[in-house]
Amino acid sequence: MNISKAIYYILSNHSGLNSLVSNRIYPVRAPQAVLQSSDPYVVFDKISIIPTNTQDAASKLDYTRVRVHVWSKDYTNCEAIATTVRSALDRLAEGVYNTVRICNSLYMDQTETFEEDDYYSIVLDFNMGIHTS
Repeated sequence: MNISKAIYYILSNHSGLNSLVSNRIYPVRAPQAVLQSSDPYVVFDKISIIPTNTQDAASKLDYTRVRVHVWSKDYTNCEAIATTVRSALDRLAEGVYNTVRICNSLYMDQTETFEEDDYYSIVLDFNMGIHTS
């Protein structure tokens, strides 16, 4: 299952997040033009996938660790975006999101940094259960 399709779908369709970053939500890395602008944006990626193994069949449930990076030149805005990302993905209702069947989603942790080019960054990690069959 392509968890990236589900994450993009969830985040890009969240009205609160859309009002903060518009359509600047990207898998793995942001385009160069976005990196050179001063607009806030969100980047997400998969950190790991851990299968639920059985003795006689392939995993029917994978636990995927997802990392979401929030970038903004304004710290207060960065915090607001991170809070909105957390509300969009934490304890997500079981369901099908852009053809991906998610059974659970749990907020794990958060870190903050200040990067070059005067960007604040807040990184949120989530553990998501994904049905594979």
